Amino acid sequence: MNWPIPIFPFTTSSPSSDNVTLSFTRAWIHGLPRAPDLYGARLFHLFSPTVLRSSQPVFPYAFFQALLVPREELSKLVQKFSSASSAFKERKVRVLDLEINYIETFGNRHNAHPIFVLPGAFGSIEMDFKPIMHEFNKEKYKWIAWDPPGYGKSRPPTRPFLPNGYVCVYEYDVKYATELMNILGYQHYTLLAWSGGSITGVIMATNQPEKISGLITWGAGFFETEAIPFVTAMKEVGLAAIPESRRTQLTKMYGEELLLEMWNGVTEEMIKMAESKVYSKSGVIQDVLKNIQCPALVIHGLKDALIDVSHAKHFNSSLRNSRLHLVENGTHNLHLRETKEFVNCVQTFIDKNLSLSYDFTCLIIKMKRLISFSLLGYSKKLLGGPQFQFRNVKQQFSSASSSLAFTEKKVRVLDLDINYIETLGNSQNAHPIFILPGTFGSIEMDVKPILHEFNQEKYKWIAWDPPGYGGSRPPNRPFKPNSAETVYEYDVKYAEGLMNKLGIERYTLLAWSGGALTGIIMANKKPEKVSGLITWGAFGYAGRNTVPGVEVMRKLGLAAIPDWRRIPLTKMYGEELLLEMWNGWMDESIKMVKSDVFKEGGTFQDLIKNVQCPTLVIHGLKDALIVPSYANHLNSSFRNSRLLADPFS
Repeated sequence: MNWPIPIFPFTTSSPSSDNVTLSFTRAWIHGLPRAPDLYGARLFHLFSPTVLRSSQPVFPYAFFQALLVPREELSKLVQKFSSASSAFKERKVRVLDLEINYIETFGNRHNAHPIFVLPGAFGSIEMDFKPIMHEFNKEKYKWIAWDPPGYGKSRPPTRPFLPNGYVCVYEYDVKYATELMNILGYQHYTLLAWSGGSITGVIMATNQPEKISGLITWGAGFFETEAIPFVTAMKEVGLAAIPESRRTQLTKMYGEELLLEMWNGVTEEMIKMAESKVYSKSGVIQDVLKNIQCPALVIHGLKDALIDVSHAKHFNSSLRNSRLHLVENGTHNLHLRETKEFVNCVQTFIDKNLSLSYDFTCLIIKMKRLISFSLLGYSKKLLGGPQFQFRNVKQQFSSASSSLAFTEKKVRVLDLDINYIETLGNSQNAHPIFILPGTFGSIEMDVKPILHEFNQEKYKWIAWDPPGYGGSRPPNRPFKPNSAETVYEYDVKYAEGLMNKLGIERYTLLAWSGGALTGIIMANKKPEKVSGLITWGAFGYAGRNTVPGVEVMRKLGLAAIPDWRRIPLTKMYGEELLLEMWNGWMDESIKMVKSDVFKEGGTFQDLIKNVQCPTLVIHGLKDALIVPSYANHLNSSFRNSRLLADPFS
């Protein structure tokens, strides 16, 4: 249990004293003036018999000792602490592979709207958040801030400028910022992003429109080639380019040697960002900005010597639902110098605009999902905008088959007979899309029920039964094949062989769950053939903490499969073979989880980062098998990707 005062905890191991302590504590609590539930509810929880019997640190020793002093004195102590304007907790938490430091205010824990603060270059909790947090309304809003990886107390390691697979470190930050908020349990929140942190904020708002209810930036700008000489000069000047007051603080935090190393990393990355043109006023970032659905506020200081006000105006005009606020005496760090105006502007925007706009945005998103918001329509750049939806289709294929034109047959691919389906439509000009199903996926169960939704004039749809599934039998599915790390890797040569056999030279891959592993390898091996990759229900690494869960599923056997899926699978394979296949899949999953190849940071990550074609990662927020953090990780690992997270599936 986390407590806002870092005092030595106590443990108790005397069950005989439970009832006495519990009765005394409850009597004492009832005598206190009404305090925030931070004290009332937590004290009842902490002194329950179950907690008292545990051997874990649960409560500050000083507070327990305080129970022995007169109630009036302790009441004053609690009141004094609870009314303090800076009631917060600061601690580290494991986020993916890093220890991330964050701070979180208490306030009204149940109704306060969360605001996540994303600092910019050299930004930290200590220097940029704590000095102004006394101005924040902590009853209406819950403020969360972090030290990005390599900054402040989120060290070691040091800040990874120009990380592999990313244009800049702010992109790299996205997966950690997103996962931190997942760990803290926040489903909807506003982003408050400063300077370079606005890049992280913009990507988060694009990736998770259902979670981000508002975006506020200040000191945000673009990276133009014209700025390269200026940044180069800053690099050559070294630490002397940093204002003295800021430099003194930074030197105290990092030491001069590390600070100089970080300064060189920052400036070199800025030069590379400008050269890439990705974050220029005419770069790819413009499409990202235009796709942001939530309300936005752009704040900028007219005396900002680093970012000209023209950047803020362009930034504001690029967002579809934004307003601009200019601070007359504001510098680049206006939050520290013009704090009252800054905080007032932020809180007024949220009060007046956010709640109504967010409800409306959610309604629009929901309507689009329910009416015509299509999977590939969202990805027009990949395919040109076909209109179809993934849904829980309960119709039998027979009721729709009369309107379909397709062929289903087997063809010899290498040493196996592979079953596949191919729509006819406009076979001359239609763009081919190859569907790669996941575990136990097949044409009969996963393609035919939704085939009637496909646009068969503009697109040629090809789907297969992977070796050992559906109609591609015998032989049975070869889990843990000798020639490959997984059966999905084994599938690659047959999937490529099938498309070669059909004479299809260029195509998009549409890959579900484990089939995404096959798709990622294919996109790596044949970049000249794979024009786009779309995944859903997919993962890019296997967390080792999932081994116990997989082992439990293996013990449960077929009972672990939902009825609606188990019944048709039993009909297709028979119970004996299905159980054999289930155990094979479970054993292979455990092997994958324990493998260095599929661990986070393993060699498979390099394959993901090397995918050149545009990608779209789709994920259901109610997916009980693959949690959303895996989709976030996969999306951030691709070099040219967007994420569509559906809250209704």
